[in-house]
Amino acid sequence: MKKITHEDKALIIDPFAAAVEYFNAGNRREAFSLFKEVLAIKPDDAQTLHYLGRIALQVGDGAGAAELFAAADYSLSIVLKKQGKRDEALAAYRRALAADPRCAARDDNRSIRLLGNGNLDEGWYEFEWRSTVTTYGPFADKIWNGEELSGKTILIWGEQGIGDQLMLAECLPDVINRAGHCLIEVDRRLVPLFARSFPKASIHGENKFTADAPVQWRDVEWTAPGSGPGVDYFAFLGSLPRFFRPTLNSFPNAAAFLAADRERTAFWRNRLGGTAGKRKVGVSWRSLHMTDEKAEKFPPLGCWRAVFAMPETTFVGLQVNMSDKERDEINERFGVDLKTWSDLDLLDDIDGTASLVSALDGVVSADTYLPMLAGGLGVPVWRVTRGRKENDWSHLGAEKYPWFTSMTVGFGVSENELNDVFKAIAGDITGR
Repeated sequence: MKKITHEDKALIIDPFAAAVEYFNAGNRREAFSLFKEVLAIKPDDAQTLHYLGRIALQVGDGAGAAELFAAADYSLSIVLKKQGKRDEALAAYRRALAADPRCAARDDNRSIRLLGNGNLDEGWYEFEWRSTVTTYGPFADKIWNGEELSGKTILIWGEQGIGDQLMLAECLPDVINRAGHCLIEVDRRLVPLFARSFPKASIHGENKFTADAPVQWRDVEWTAPGSGPGVDYFAFLGSLPRFFRPTLNSFPNAAAFLAADRERTAFWRNRLGGTAGKRKVGVSWRSLHMTDEKAEKFPPLGCWRAVFAMPETTFVGLQVNMSDKERDEINERFGVDLKTWSDLDLLDDIDGTASLVSALDGVVSADTYLPMLAGGLGVPVWRVTRGRKENDWSHLGAEKYPWFTSMTVGFGVSENELNDVFKAIAGDITGR
């Protein structure tokens, strides 16, 4: 084909078709010029991005080609999703991640809205586009899509923070019972608790996880043949609800799925027996790392008055990194001497914390990992969230929190609303 002129471009009715013709004829320069014109009009056109990737590959620009192929597959996934072709859309999205992890999660809000409104079918599907999953690591060709697991080994990989992993672990009994064998990678602080709670599975933990951080891939050698049974399928922990909790009715309403160490629990019961008060209640009122912006998401300490006023109650401090100033303020404002023990690390010894929590009559906590831990253990727990119920996606639009039968969640924004929430909690606890 001849070299294209500006006059020719002006006469071209379909630049994409012309560009493909030039490309097929081996005229990369003219094809590139026309594809760029198409991209200027339709910047997310998957076919155009794909052809530009092929051109980049032909001229030796491997990095540029990978980026373009990833963009093409990401755009294709969006088109396929709109067409209702779910499996094809996910396959395209995962190809995009394999080529360029920067394609991950450009918008988590759609899945959050859907789940918060109780649309679990669409919500869990959209959750596959979440921001914490940037790559499938060495398991991109083993992704589990609901296939039969009998006689197969599946690797479940943890993600997000401690609280998220504790909540999502509610699905683990289902997958463990279906699979020939289940390998589970979680935050290393959860390994003792999970190993005891899920004895049929192989539990491993190398990393510490944080709520908003991308998935970590350090140390995968333990999953290789020779080190273990080998992996037939792979799934992220956050992908399990799509298959095991597609509706609210699919939640099993089990009393507990986590098991604390019995001897350590007995130790804590004996230790607590030496304290005054007929009921023992654990409390935690803030996140580990507080900023001015974050503080707005937690109830002010003054709102706790009704709970701290409960009679015949021993209050156990479960607040990670509690300062002397906080302890003194609670003592001065409410006349409460919080019980704490220096030989328990509430941040890193999750298994020991689980034993203490199991020895309590209940837990009242702000939105931290503790309500999830107590809920998984089947201990009565009241979680107080500063916000609206419809904005809590994990509530899944349900009347009662679906993940843990022992959990009650109270919502409020203003201090008056939060005061009422704490009054209701105090009434609930003292009325038992």
